[in-house]
Amino acid sequence: MRGTGVGRDIMKSVLEHAARVERIEQIVLAVATTQAAAMGLYLSLCFRSFGCERRALKIGERYVDEEHMVLYLAVPDRAGAPRRLHY
Repeated sequence: MRGTGVGRDIMKSVLEHAARVERIEQIVLAVATTQAAAMGLYLSLCFRSFGCERRALKIGERYVDEEHMVLYLAVPDRAGAPRRLHY
C-alpha cells in the first residue's frame, strides 16, 4: 500500500484523536534509520528527532540504528500549565 496515502491517513487520524485527549501532551516513537519512507512521513507530520540510538536493533548479523522522535501536543505556558496545540 506504499504511496497510496493510507499510512498518512491512519497516522493523522491517530494524532487527531490523541490531540483531543487532555492528558496526552506528547507522542514519542522510534523508527529504524533504514526506513526512509517512514522517517519522511513522521517528519511531515511535525515529529522532530531528539536522538539516535546506535545499534538499537539486531537483524540477523546486522545492526540497525533507531531515530527517536517526538511530537508535542501541548507546551507549557509561562505559568507552567499545559497549552494545547492544534493538530
